[in-house]
Amino acid sequence: MPKADPALDIGGMEGPLGQRVYVTLRDAILDMSLVPGTVLRKGALCEQLGVSRSPVAEAWGGCPLTGLSTSFRNRPPACRAFR
Repeated sequence: MPKADPALDIGGMEGPLGQRVYVTLRDAILDMSLVPGTVLRKGALCEQLGVSRSPVAEAWGGCPLTGLSTSFRNRPPACRAFR
């Protein structure tokens, strides 16, 4: 089981679950808690955040659209590098 990452905590947030997961992922990517190149695996994120797959899948859809992660066919997304 993946070790809990304090950067991936949605406990004190309000709003729809998918939005909370997205904001948490966005913040972790931007503050480099998730280092560039980190592969975002849905199962591991579900365990770390304590949520089901649906909110993670919902949040997942927004990350490539905002440039936070890479998206390639038949590969899981990864955190994008910022310069």
